[in-house]
Amino acid sequence: MGRWAITNHFKRMATALAPTTAHPKLIAFLPQNLWPWVWDYLKFSFTFRTSFRTYQHKAKNGVYAIQPNPIGTGIRIAVAGDWGTGTDEAAAIATAMQNPTPDFTIHLGDVYSVGDDEEIRENCLGQKENNYDGVKWPHGSRGSFALNGNHEMYAKGGPYFDTFLTTLGLEGDAEGQVASFFCLEFEQWRIIAIDTGYNSVGWPILGANTPRQ
Repeated sequence: MGRWAITNHFKRMATALAPTTAHPKLIAFLPQNLWPWVWDYLKFSFTFRTSFRTYQHKAKNGVYAIQPNPIGTGIRIAVAGDWGTGTDEAAAIATAMQNPTPDFTIHLGDVYSVGDDEEIRENCLGQKENNYDGVKWPHGSRGSFALNGNHEMYAKGGPYFDTFLTTLGLEGDAEGQVASFFCLEFEQWRIIAIDTGYNSVGWPILGANTPRQ
């Protein structure tokens, strides 16, 4: 049941109601919190997915030609997945990823528990929500990118596409990361990132029994 949307909506509500600390902690199920959780779950379950974003009519095509470092060193890339929890562990990983500073960072997906706008702000952008200290996704000196995950799609993907991706992309690119798929093309090799999360969420409650792509 760990991958069910309804289970993760409960985890989202439980985390928000945890005792105030520097970062959120998991807590046991509390019966008095049932109805607020049910409302949070239903709020997203019966809304439409955000539209899938492409590079059509954009200034870029999703293939980023990465030039070698001017000082002749190799390209350093820091990669993490299932990172967007806002916990002490996430903060420690973010710090470790920046020592030494990478050229690029890539998040492989999953902002917990449901990837709504509040969680994106707190668990990825470092903003303070619910009296918790936010955790900021570390950016590389030359850019940062993020893939889509099933948890982002529990909130129908809007916060991931409209809030998180706009802060990413190549350093200095005001347009941000346009879509959830991209290619980093280096002199001798490529990193091809494919969105396998957009179609991962099916019908409410029964989502675990529907086909995944």
